[in-house]
Amino acid sequence: MSEAGALRGLLLRVMGVWVMSAGLLWPVRGVLVDMLRLPLTWFGTPEIAWLAVGFSEVFVLDIKLVLGVAVAVAAPYALFEIYRFMAPGLYAAERRVARRVVVVAPLISLVGAAMAWAFLAPSAAVFLLGFGHKGLTVMPRLADYLGLVLGMGVGAVLLLHAPLVALMLVQAGFVRVATLQRGRKWVVLCVLVVAAFVTPPDPLSMLLLAVPVLLWWEICLFLGRRA
Repeated sequence: MSEAGALRGLLLRVMGVWVMSAGLLWPVRGVLVDMLRLPLTWFGTPEIAWLAVGFSEVFVLDIKLVLGVAVAVAAPYALFEIYRFMAPGLYAAERRVARRVVVVAPLISLVGAAMAWAFLAPSAAVFLLGFGHKGLTVMPRLADYLGLVLGMGVGAVLLLHAPLVALMLVQAGFVRVATLQRGRKWVVLCVLVVAAFVTPPDPLSMLLLAVPVLLWWEICLFLGRRA
């Protein structure tokens, strides 16, 4: 089979698993919506009168939520398929690193998504809801909150993967740990800037994202020195 045919088969299999995951999640979409709102109660927010505008908004919300969760479910299989496609062209050391990525990357993604769902988005929502005025009833759209969770989740996942990529490059011999250590101040600056961009104008949610990423960066540097 040609490389183009193999790549086409890879994409079709990954898409099939994604669609199948979404189909299995669709009957429990109500549970997913309840779980989406659950962390807000941990931050002591009062009962929120969620708003849906238009006939189709709830339906579209359910589709976005189900497809987003299905991406997380299908991601490990997608990484495995990508590894199978690339493995024949890799050296032995590169294959060892790639196998570690296949195992660790889904866990890092899960941690990033959990951070956004449980801490980042709720803290940002509580911060923004605190600007209410007397006589003004705030009725946020649940679709907007879902967008906040998804946006911050993608940002958290990407930031958490940057140290992992650096560690894999060190273990593959492409980068030296000393080089990464010399650039530590630029790493801190970049993480703070990206965290400020991903989160709303809320210093708490920015720190909740930036601090774990920087700690993870230091752990990866430590692991790189021991490699």
